[in-house]
Amino acid sequence: GLNAAARLKTPLSARDPMEAMALCTVMTSPANVAQLLKSEVATGEEAEAAEALGPTLNACLSGVDKAELNRPGLRAVLALAAWRIATAVPNEGGGAD
Repeated sequence: GLNAAARLKTPLSARDPMEAMALCTVMTSPANVAQLLKSEVATGEEAEAAEALGPTLNACLSGVDKAELNRPGLRAVLALAAWRIATAVPNEGGGAD
């Protein structure tokens, strides 16, 4: 799960500032990212989840001059960041989180 970020032993290097923002967001606010990724696309729930991430996204935007992401784009970069974190952490228990 997204709580894998807490067990990450080696920091991931971002390939660009947008990915750095996404990794920062997932590491900083995994529960809110999970809520966005679990929400149905183009719903009020998705809008609320994206809005809840606003302060974290703003705090994680260092190095990004201008970030224009619609909700599908935001989902995509956050899902990729969550996947990178989850696959970088060794599965210590043998089961899924």
